[in-house]
Amino acid sequence: MLIETVDDRGRGLNQDTNGIRPDDKNEFLADDRDPDIGNFADHGQILDHYEVTPGNAIIKKAIKPGVRFDPPKLGEGGRAVKIVPTELDEIERAKFDEGWKNHEYNEYGSQQISTQREIPDFRNRKCKEKQHSESLPKASIIICFYNEAWSVLLRTIHSVLTRSPPHLVAEVILVDDYSDMALMKKPLEEYVSRIAKLRLIRMTKRSGLVRARLAGVSEATGPVLLFLDSHVECAEGWLEPLLEAIADHPKAAVTPEIDVIDDKTFAIQASVGNIGVLEFKSFSFDWAPITPRLRRLRNSIADAVMSPTMAGGLFAIRKDFFIDMGTYDVGLELWGGENIELSLKLWLCGGGILIHPCSRVAHIFRESSPYLKGDKSNVLVKNSARVAQVWADEYRNFFFKEPYDEEKYGSVAERQELRAKLNCHTFGWYLDHVYPEMYIKGSGKYLGLIQSKSGKCIHRPSSDPDSPLTLSDCRKALPWEFTRMNEIRSSTLCFDRHQQDQFLISQTCTLDNSTQYFQYVKNELIYHLPTKSCLTESSDGFYITFQPCTLANNQLWKWPNNLNYISTVKDSR
Repeated sequence: MLIETVDDRGRGLNQDTNGIRPDDKNEFLADDRDPDIGNFADHGQILDHYEVTPGNAIIKKAIKPGVRFDPPKLGEGGRAVKIVPTELDEIERAKFDEGWKNHEYNEYGSQQISTQREIPDFRNRKCKEKQHSESLPKASIIICFYNEAWSVLLRTIHSVLTRSPPHLVAEVILVDDYSDMALMKKPLEEYVSRIAKLRLIRMTKRSGLVRARLAGVSEATGPVLLFLDSHVECAEGWLEPLLEAIADHPKAAVTPEIDVIDDKTFAIQASVGNIGVLEFKSFSFDWAPITPRLRRLRNSIADAVMSPTMAGGLFAIRKDFFIDMGTYDVGLELWGGENIELSLKLWLCGGGILIHPCSRVAHIFRESSPYLKGDKSNVLVKNSARVAQVWADEYRNFFFKEPYDEEKYGSVAERQELRAKLNCHTFGWYLDHVYPEMYIKGSGKYLGLIQSKSGKCIHRPSSDPDSPLTLSDCRKALPWEFTRMNEIRSSTLCFDRHQQDQFLISQTCTLDNSTQYFQYVKNELIYHLPTKSCLTESSDGFYITFQPCTLANNQLWKWPNNLNYISTVKDSR
């Protein structure tokens, strides 16, 4: 069997349970036999809502409603916990270093924080005032993990249970992807057995995120699947907006606004309202500011935002729709790429993605993954290649440096058949309708040196962003590309107009900057859309300025057509 279910409802906390006992102050203490599970029973507040299962007589007797069982700790209110390693003694320093080695975050610092700490409520006023429907669908919350730190995993679970209306939670399913750390074994099973809506299933071999999640899906009973990473903290009111959006948009995946838990201090910082995008060069996920186009589609700051992709760690989706869409590509290994595959499939095959600002979940963002040590590059390259081969159509030629290698990456015939069965749009449709702002290097309509009538080419002589571009010997010049967003671009730099002078400069490309929009007219004039002026060679033949369009020789430019340009074609769907 690939999975096994651990659901020992009859086993409670009794005289045979090692490591935990209530004392006369109504606190649970770890005894000398198992000192590492001191936070084992640190969940008093959830018992008012999620009843303890039969057989837990000692817990029922010991726990009083509203009583908190751990003393005040560091990190309350999402504040930073600052550990100075050089001030630790040898034994504590070894624990500190071991935590970083195992998890790529400060486990030692996490252990100083309550597993049920209070965290900031970053919702805007309109979100807090919003009233939600009384008849929302229930969610099966699926949390996959592999060797997660005990304190971090419990903080994830507690934040879900204490801040979710019980009638909206069908169950919380923990999926263990074959962890080998001791606390993930019997201590976790004993912990799970104490809370009725908490279940644990275990993979019988290391299977990766995709297969682990699908194991959770097979056990889920709720109409909505809600996937969470195992290193998050859910804020007040996080669940209702996700379920309401799913009720209103049954063919969408809805993600929360993801706030940041610092991997060093566990301080929680509000995110700035980004969207997920596709970084085409690596065919991977990235964050970007909400574009002006998407911002205009919202009526209120409490409205969900359309997003071209999603991070993939945290989202809700209807179970029946997820299955109809073919779930995940099981050829994706361990971690990475599954979010892009699902994002493209959703948009191209009749669904969509929303980010809801009224749902806030904080997530530990690490600088490096502890799961892919040694294999990270190969795994991510393979996963990205599979996704691009299935979904990028002719644009895949701008991604692959060589033809797709089926022996190296595996067959994708089954996923291509699924795409045909679902009658999905083309990748070109995605560029036109979902994410026209995406830059695919080498795909622009015009690409090459921009040459004046006098034979000189536009050159960037200085790295100073406010320095004017100049005309010089074409052997020194860089090629420029005309993008689908009317930018004239080289890497991350775009043509722009100096704010004070009328000189042409290059600035970091930003879709919020309306002064970066141009048009190449009749293969001669470079027309600046905001000022309705034309690029003009100065009288000294050195600078380029913005002047009224006259069709004079000093306004005529040669710019080669791109032989690899893919013109927009009518979508066959």
